[in-house]
Amino acid sequence: MKSYPLTIIPLAIACSLLLGYQYLGATWSEPTGSPPANNVDAPINVGSTDQVKNGGLSVDALAVFGDVAITSGGTLIVSNICNADQSTCGTVEEFLATSTSGGGSTPGNLFANQHTETQCTSLGGEVVAVGGETICRFPQNSCPSGWTNFSDWSTTENRSCTGTGYWGCSVGTVNTGSHPWSNIAPESVTYRTNGIKVDGENQCQSYTTLTCSATVTQIGCY
Repeated sequence: MKSYPLTIIPLAIACSLLLGYQYLGATWSEPTGSPPANNVDAPINVGSTDQVKNGGLSVDALAVFGDVAITSGGTLIVSNICNADQSTCGTVEEFLATSTSGGGSTPGNLFANQHTETQCTSLGGEVVAVGGETICRFPQNSCPSGWTNFSDWSTTENRSCTGTGYWGCSVGTVNTGSHPWSNIAPESVTYRTNGIKVDGENQCQSYTTLTCSATVTQIGCY
């Protein structure tokens, strides 16, 4: 059996008395308000009661299943944004350019905010203003994939088409005409070919009717 120095016993008694004195000497502080005032702020939880956090909040990921409201003076900083199924992602400018519908445009965007001026020029187009709207004029006969014709804005060149006749049937040559850059549909004209002259008759029959269309050299798109 171990023995302890007799000096430990008085030391232990003194410590116990000191602690007891501190406990007995503690003073009671009245609450500063009636319940539930001055309660500790509730933690962020899954309850249905609205909560307001006055300080900043940082999260690695955030999903919002309802509305998002940014009050006056608030700022939303977004570097990347996606649609609901995340099939289209990009900067805010790119997202707005591909997802906003309707007429008009915002600065830097083309009509209906479907594409941007940068996208126009990167595809070899030229940003032009027509009828108070901003569109892209491409030096080709149709709009690129994903783009839409803006009315009938185009430039055309005349095209000649000649039909082929058989057995003395002549169909001749037709011309479509043309127009400079304007809101006019590309010209077209029908003509006959492959005519056959029936024996014993003075007329040609069995024509095939074709369409001769002007050559489109410029097209307006958005």
